[in-house]
Amino acid sequence: MRVGLEATPPDGPWLLELGAGFERLREWERRFPTLEEAGCRVGIGVASGADAVLVQPADLDVEDDRKLPLLLAADVRSGRVAWSGRVLVNPFDAEGRLVDLARYPRLRAYLEAHRPVLERRYVARKRPEQWFRTLDRVDPALRHTPKLLIPDLAGRPIVVLDEGCYYPHHNLYWVTSSAWPLPALQAVLRSPVAALFVRAYSVEMRGGYHRYQAQTLRRVRLPRWPELPEEVRRDLASGAARLQQRALARVYGL
Repeated sequence: MRVGLEATPPDGPWLLELGAGFERLREWERRFPTLEEAGCRVGIGVASGADAVLVQPADLDVEDDRKLPLLLAADVRSGRVAWSGRVLVNPFDAEGRLVDLARYPRLRAYLEAHRPVLERRYVARKRPEQWFRTLDRVDPALRHTPKLLIPDLAGRPIVVLDEGCYYPHHNLYWVTSSAWPLPALQAVLRSPVAALFVRAYSVEMRGGYHRYQAQTLRRVRLPRWPELPEEVRRDLASGAARLQQRALARVYGL
């Protein structure tokens, strides 16, 4: 039986250091679907391949619609969004296609001034005609999509809600949901429940830090939202820490 044995997959880690948490993990894996099975999506922010050139202050002298407000991991470390004013020099249009530099003289002048650096990247060597693109393609819809943002490396769960104002940098993971209200999902992902899954399935770094990567976040288990009792849904979505803790205790037996 595969269900309920995810904590000790035959090709995965032996979770011998979880103590009592091991049995809880097995119980949750037996009872609940994965994050994505419950109607959530997980992804990572944009990698430029040349941040020194393509991540700049917002007053950079290029056309305004080529500056994409960018959130860095440092901008959310406090647990709230505190935008540093950095932008991504965005080479993609609203349809996700590379722009025609002839239409953007200031952008073209800036990129040409840094062309040697940009052309040294693997993505530019592979496709020389796209020498000015970012390493990852920019998804035009993601900026305006409400999402939870989670720094890659943290000693505790940091899960910040962006209402749809910014684009995440590559050291931030994002979670969206078509099923779960984001305040409720935020409560789960910054709870001891998510922390136990991350501790179990990620490598512990120096200082007790863990990697909150997509493959780890996808292992988190949670119920399907419509299957929860109405009172639990109300408490989780309330945004009130006390009510959310009460609901999490009821759902997960904390």
